[in-house]
Amino acid sequence: MNWSAYLCPGDGAIDIGANVGTVTRRLAEAVGPTGHVLAVEPDPRALTVLRAVLITCPWVTILESAVIDSVGVAEMHLSQDSRHNSLWKANMKVDTDRAITVPTTTLDRLAASVPNLKAIKVDTQGAESLVLSGARKTLTHDLVWHVEVWPHGLQNAGSSADALLKVFRDAGYRPVDMTWDQILTAQHGSPHGATDVVFTR
Repeated sequence: MNWSAYLCPGDGAIDIGANVGTVTRRLAEAVGPTGHVLAVEPDPRALTVLRAVLITCPWVTILESAVIDSVGVAEMHLSQDSRHNSLWKANMKVDTDRAITVPTTTLDRLAASVPNLKAIKVDTQGAESLVLSGARKTLTHDLVWHVEVWPHGLQNAGSSADALLKVFRDAGYRPVDMTWDQILTAQHGSPHGATDVVFTR
């Protein structure tokens, strides 16, 4: 995604599920040193890489946490590849039988801490609906959202792609470059199929 098409120097952004910082770095470049990026990642292994990657970007704040609908702690299952960690064991592509306890927070709390917030990226391996459940105030603002829609993972987490899209639709958002139906049919027949969707007002 070309973040520079949506962000200007001085803007704020949040990267939820930052992993090793691939998207965080792009956000940081788009907002520049006068902006601010909050990178949120619960896996200690990924955090080590994330901190090293962003050492030259002091305008990026790194927070060790998962983002759901409440403040507290949760169990996170660890994959061999940190990109596939999940709060739900059923979402593991390869089960390592490893899990850790991670702190949790809500997007509404995070959003209040980022000045001039303009964009949010969410990739949380099935927890996207929980992220939005803790973002009721944030959803009332005019923002750019970049969200992974993974029907199989959402279902294992007790939600669905329909429910996730309804939250955005009800908040007055629309998908960019796709229709609502195209999003729902894009991963048909593939349990690990996911689509990254941009939402704007």
